[in-house]
Amino acid sequence: MYTIAMLSPSQLGIVLVIVLILFGAGKLPQVFGALGKGLKSFKDAQKDDVLDVTTASSSEEPTKLSEGTTEETVIEEANESMKIVDVE
Repeated sequence: MYTIAMLSPSQLGIVLVIVLILFGAGKLPQVFGALGKGLKSFKDAQKDDVLDVTTASSSEEPTKLSEGTTEETVIEEANESMKIVDVE
């Protein structure tokens, strides 16, 4: 697999000349500016998603069981409410 690190300086020069021919010197700042804005918005969206997940999980307080209620009874009630049927 090729990476930029594997390109020699002459190959990078050829790529730069091709880019200049395709986009022109005047369009390059606009192209790279749009590319930069796209990458920035992508990173911001990733950060927002991570923040949403962590704040949602940390803001919900755990439900306290009433006296006499065990975890097993809660699980049984949840299974009954979801109508889970064991099929063998």
